[in-house]
Amino acid sequence: MKVVVNGKEYKIWFKHTMLDGARYKALTTCWVEGAGRPWPGGQALCVAGDQFKKSIGRKIALSRAIYGFTRDERREIWKQYFDVVGRG
Repeated sequence: MKVVVNGKEYKIWFKHTMLDGARYKALTTCWVEGAGRPWPGGQALCVAGDQFKKSIGRKIALSRAIYGFTRDERREIWKQYFDVVGRG
């Protein structure tokens, strides 16, 4: 997914990994790439007692990945994210 914030284009992508450990059953990782280098990724773990949902993992991982952006930049990223995937 590509988003444009303050005239800069960023590429955001996700990876879902199923784990077979006793404590965690899934990991969602989000990367934000732009301005010539990848932004540190955000991760979300699904514990064994929870139901794994990709949409929830993406929201948590994205919120952690964009932590270093300003409030207005984060707002614009979320707006464009929800325009693409919807609110579900």
